[in-house]
Amino acid sequence: MLEVTQAKYLNDYQLALSFSDGCEGVVDLYPFLEQESRKVFQPLWDVSVFKAFKLEYGTLTWLNGTIDLAPEYLYFLAKRYDARLQTQFAEWGYL
Repeated sequence: MLEVTQAKYLNDYQLALSFSDGCEGVVDLYPFLEQESRKVFQPLWDVSVFKAFKLEYGTLTWLNGTIDLAPEYLYFLAKRYDARLQTQFAEWGYL
């Protein structure tokens, strides 16, 4: 099972992430927030809220676990242009 093992805030809506398979990458969640219409994610526009993430249950959570993102989706965002992973991303439904 894929998990986020380390996370570091970089700037704006960017995070440096490490995953349980040894991969690392930078995730920019600004485009996600721009496209996301569900109100549950609106608090993340406040950078002070965004920066206050926690690493729980193998992924990132915000506001005491009321907001989270699937580790597979974060992995996709971090590695989306890796040609070797395109089949996996398609199986996960991200392509």
